[in-house]
Amino acid sequence: NSFVGDYLVVTLAKCGKLDDAFILFNRLPHRTVFSWTAMISSFTDHKKGHEALKMYADMVKQDVKLDKFTFATLAKTCGSTSNLEQGRKIHGDARRSGFSTDVFVGSALIGMYSKCGSIEEAELAFIEISCRNIVSWNAMVAGYAQFGDMDLAMKCFKDMKRDGITPNLISWGSIIAGYAHNGTG
Repeated sequence: NSFVGDYLVVTLAKCGKLDDAFILFNRLPHRTVFSWTAMISSFTDHKKGHEALKMYADMVKQDVKLDKFTFATLAKTCGSTSNLEQGRKIHGDARRSGFSTDVFVGSALIGMYSKCGSIEEAELAFIEISCRNIVSWNAMVAGYAQFGDMDLAMKCFKDMKRDGITPNLISWGSIIAGYAHNGTG
Protein backbone atom coordinates (compact mmCIF):
# COMPACT_ATOMS: atom_id res chain seq x y z
CA ASN A 1 0.00 0.00 0.00
CA SER A 2 1.01 3.63 -0.41
CA PHE A 3 1.76 4.24 3.26
CA VAL A 4 4.17 1.31 3.53
CA GLY A 5 5.78 2.15 0.19
CA ASP A 6 6.25 5.79 1.20
CA TYR A 7 7.69 4.76 4.53
CA LEU A 8 10.14 2.35 2.91
CA VAL A 9 11.27 4.96 0.36
CA VAL A 10 11.93 7.48 3.13
CA THR A 11 13.67 4.92 5.34
CA LEU A 12 15.96 3.70 2.58
CA ALA A 13 16.83 7.25 1.53
CA LYS A 14 17.54 8.40 5.09
CA CYS A 15 19.80 5.36 5.61
CA GLY A 16 21.91 6.42 2.63
CA LYS A 17 20.47 3.78 0.28
CA LEU A 18 19.45 6.34 -2.33
CA ASP A 19 19.68 3.93 -5.29
CA ASP A 20 17.48 1.37 -3.53
CA ALA A 21 15.01 4.09 -2.53
CA PHE A 22 14.81 5.28 -6.13
CA ILE A 23 14.26 1.74 -7.45
CA LEU A 24 11.46 1.20 -4.93
CA PHE A 25 9.98 4.63 -5.70
CA ASN A 26 9.82 3.74 -9.39
CA ARG A 27 8.05 0.47 -8.56
CA LEU A 28 5.36 2.07 -6.41
CA PRO A 29 1.95 1.65 -8.05
CA HIS A 30 0.79 4.95 -6.52
CA ARG A 31 3.26 7.69 -5.61
CA THR A 32 2.11 10.27 -3.12
CA VAL A 33 3.37 13.81 -2.64
CA PHE A 34 5.13 12.41 0.43
CA SER A 35 7.19 9.88 -1.57
CA TRP A 36 7.99 12.44 -4.27
CA THR A 37 9.15 14.97 -1.67
CA ALA A 38 11.18 12.31 0.15
CA MET A 39 13.06 11.51 -3.05
CA ILE A 40 13.64 15.20 -3.86
CA SER A 41 14.91 15.78 -0.32
CA SER A 42 17.18 12.73 -0.49
CA PHE A 43 18.69 13.74 -3.81
CA THR A 44 19.32 17.22 -2.39
CA ASP A 45 20.87 15.84 0.80
CA HIS A 46 23.18 13.64 -1.30
CA LYS A 47 24.34 16.62 -3.42
CA LYS A 48 22.34 15.50 -6.46
CA GLY A 49 20.41 18.70 -7.06
CA HIS A 50 20.04 18.10 -10.78
CA GLU A 51 18.24 14.81 -10.11
CA ALA A 52 16.08 16.50 -7.47
CA LEU A 53 14.99 19.16 -9.95
CA LYS A 54 14.29 16.49 -12.56
CA MET A 55 12.01 14.81 -10.00
CA TYR A 56 10.20 18.13 -9.61
CA ALA A 57 9.73 18.40 -13.38
CA ASP A 58 8.39 14.83 -13.47
CA MET A 59 6.08 15.62 -10.57
CA VAL A 60 4.63 18.58 -12.43
CA LYS A 61 4.22 16.50 -15.62
CA GLN A 62 2.31 13.88 -13.65
CA ASP A 63 0.10 16.60 -12.18
CA VAL A 64 0.99 15.80 -8.57
CA LYS A 65 -0.30 18.50 -6.23
CA LEU A 66 2.67 19.93 -4.32
CA ASP A 67 2.42 20.75 -0.63
CA LYS A 68 4.34 23.17 1.58
CA PHE A 69 6.97 20.55 2.37
CA THR A 70 7.66 20.01 -1.32
CA PHE A 71 8.03 23.74 -1.96
CA ALA A 72 10.35 24.18 1.04
CA THR A 73 12.44 21.20 -0.08
CA LEU A 74 12.67 22.55 -3.62
CA ALA A 75 13.78 25.95 -2.30
CA LYS A 76 16.52 24.19 -0.33
CA THR A 77 17.54 22.34 -3.52
CA CYS A 78 17.81 25.57 -5.50
CA GLY A 79 19.80 27.21 -2.71
CA SER A 80 22.24 24.32 -2.48
CA THR A 81 22.77 24.34 -6.25
CA SER A 82 22.73 28.17 -6.58
CA ASN A 83 20.00 27.81 -9.19
CA LEU A 84 18.36 31.22 -8.90
CA GLU A 85 16.27 30.95 -12.08
CA GLN A 86 14.74 27.63 -11.02
CA GLY A 87 14.23 29.06 -7.53
CA ARG A 88 12.28 31.98 -8.97
CA LYS A 89 10.10 29.55 -10.93
CA ILE A 90 9.44 27.48 -7.81
CA HIS A 91 8.62 30.66 -5.87
CA GLY A 92 6.13 31.60 -8.58
CA ASP A 93 4.57 28.13 -8.39
CA ALA A 94 4.39 28.41 -4.58
CA ARG A 95 2.74 31.82 -4.94
CA ARG A 96 0.15 30.49 -7.42
CA SER A 97 -0.54 27.54 -5.11
CA GLY A 98 -1.00 29.82 -2.10
CA PHE A 99 2.04 28.54 -0.18
CA SER A 100 4.42 31.50 -0.47
CA THR A 101 2.80 33.18 2.55
CA ASP A 102 3.41 30.09 4.71
CA VAL A 103 6.19 30.68 7.23
CA PHE A 104 7.82 27.30 6.50
CA VAL A 105 7.95 27.88 2.73
CA GLY A 106 8.79 31.57 3.07
CA SER A 107 11.72 30.85 5.37
CA ALA A 108 13.09 28.31 2.87
CA LEU A 109 12.69 30.85 0.07
CA ILE A 110 14.60 33.46 2.10
CA GLY A 111 17.42 30.97 2.58
CA MET A 112 17.43 30.05 -1.11
CA TYR A 113 17.55 33.67 -2.30
CA SER A 114 20.27 34.49 0.23
CA LYS A 115 22.43 31.57 -0.88
CA CYS A 116 21.90 32.58 -4.50
CA GLY A 117 23.05 36.15 -3.75
CA SER A 118 19.70 37.90 -4.24
CA ILE A 119 19.07 39.64 -0.92
CA GLU A 120 16.38 41.86 -2.48
CA GLU A 121 14.31 38.81 -3.42
CA ALA A 122 14.95 37.35 0.05
CA GLU A 123 13.45 40.55 1.49
CA LEU A 124 10.41 40.22 -0.77
CA ALA A 125 9.92 36.59 0.33
CA PHE A 126 10.17 37.76 3.96
CA ILE A 127 7.56 40.47 3.41
CA GLU A 128 5.23 37.90 1.81
CA ILE A 129 5.10 35.71 4.93
CA SER A 130 1.75 36.18 6.65
CA CYS A 131 2.87 35.32 10.20
CA ARG A 132 6.60 35.48 10.89
CA ASN A 133 8.29 33.38 13.57
CA ILE A 134 11.81 32.89 14.90
CA VAL A 135 12.74 30.75 11.89
CA SER A 136 11.75 33.38 9.32
CA TRP A 137 13.43 36.18 11.28
CA ASN A 138 16.60 34.09 11.68
CA ALA A 139 16.60 33.33 7.95
CA MET A 140 16.51 37.05 7.18
CA VAL A 141 19.17 37.96 9.76
CA ALA A 142 21.40 35.18 8.39
CA GLY A 143 20.72 36.33 4.83
CA TYR A 144 21.90 39.85 5.55
CA ALA A 145 24.93 38.51 7.41
CA GLN A 146 25.82 36.14 4.54
CA PHE A 147 25.40 39.02 2.13
CA GLY A 148 27.88 41.02 4.21
CA ASP A 149 25.51 43.79 5.27
CA MET A 150 25.88 43.75 9.05
CA ASP A 151 24.03 47.05 9.42
CA LEU A 152 20.91 45.46 7.91
CA ALA A 153 21.51 42.23 9.85
CA MET A 154 21.56 44.20 13.11
CA LYS A 155 18.54 46.27 12.10
CA CYS A 156 16.63 43.06 11.34
CA PHE A 157 17.82 41.57 14.64
CA LYS A 158 16.48 44.62 16.51
CA ASP A 159 13.23 44.59 14.50
CA MET A 160 12.78 40.93 15.44
CA LYS A 161 13.07 41.80 19.12
CA ARG A 162 10.74 44.78 18.68
CA ASP A 163 8.24 42.39 17.04
CA GLY A 164 8.23 40.34 20.24
CA ILE A 165 10.48 37.50 19.03
CA THR A 166 13.21 36.54 21.49
CA PRO A 167 16.53 35.82 19.75
CA ASN A 168 17.84 32.27 20.15
CA LEU A 169 21.25 30.66 19.63
CA ILE A 170 20.77 30.67 15.86
CA SER A 171 20.00 34.41 15.91
CA TRP A 172 23.10 35.18 17.92
CA GLY A 173 25.19 32.72 15.90
CA SER A 174 24.22 34.44 12.65
CA ILE A 175 25.21 37.83 14.01
CA ILE A 176 28.53 36.58 15.42
CA ALA A 177 29.36 34.61 12.25
CA GLY A 178 28.48 37.63 10.12
CA TYR A 179 30.82 39.90 12.02
CA ALA A 180 33.55 37.26 12.02
CA HIS A 181 33.21 36.62 8.30
CA ASN A 182 33.14 40.31 7.43
CA GLY A 183 36.00 41.22 9.74
CA THR A 184 33.99 43.83 11.60
CA GLY A 185 32.61 44.07 15.06
